[in-house]
Amino acid sequence: MTQQTASAEPAQETTSVDRRTPDATPSADHLKKIKPPSANPGSVYLGLLSGVALLALAAIALRDLIVKAGWVDGSGWLANAFGWFSRLTWQSWMWVPAVALVIVGLGVLWVAVKPRRTTHVQVYANTIWTRRVDLARRASAAARGVDGVETASTLVKRNKAKVSVGATDDDPGLPARVRDAVDDALAHTGRSLRVVVRTRVSTPPANHTPTTDPNPGGAS
Repeated sequence: MTQQTASAEPAQETTSVDRRTPDATPSADHLKKIKPPSANPGSVYLGLLSGVALLALAAIALRDLIVKAGWVDGSGWLANAFGWFSRLTWQSWMWVPAVALVIVGLGVLWVAVKPRRTTHVQVYANTIWTRRVDLARRASAAARGVDGVETASTLVKRNKAKVSVGATDDDPGLPARVRDAVDDALAHTGRSLRVVVRTRVSTPPANHTPTTDPNPGGAS
């Protein structure tokens, strides 16, 4: 009789790994949480001023403490100041500082709550920003590539790009060509701006004397 024996080898466990590339497209909820780059809030500068004022007050208090300890001669500045305030009575001239302090308080409150100024504009997608000066440089480079343009400068505002070009001659069709070139350059950024072109004819100075090549053939 033949006896068969079963194999007792343990079964090997297999683990599957998901190697699919995750979706890089941000969700709508994620895009809502993204805020454009902004300048520092005005309260930062007020905080710095307040910190400097408190440090000055602490220095005065330390000086009065030294005077109180008898290490130096003199009188306490804070004690004298508060004593002078305690002896004041209402006078008509006090309306001026009172109104001024109310105005200052309202100004500080406005600085604390006003929205921060955005420093970049949105281009290409919802998560890419650039500075307005970079858009202006791109527009100026495109304008300088147009035939008949000698110099170009651009100022980009909220929804407008103002291009000033120096032309070599008075060409009535130059502004349209510059506008088309700038529109094409800015269209790749996904930023729609109204382009305004101003041209001026670049003239040489009055004392400018044209130079001629004494050897136009180039032979030595």
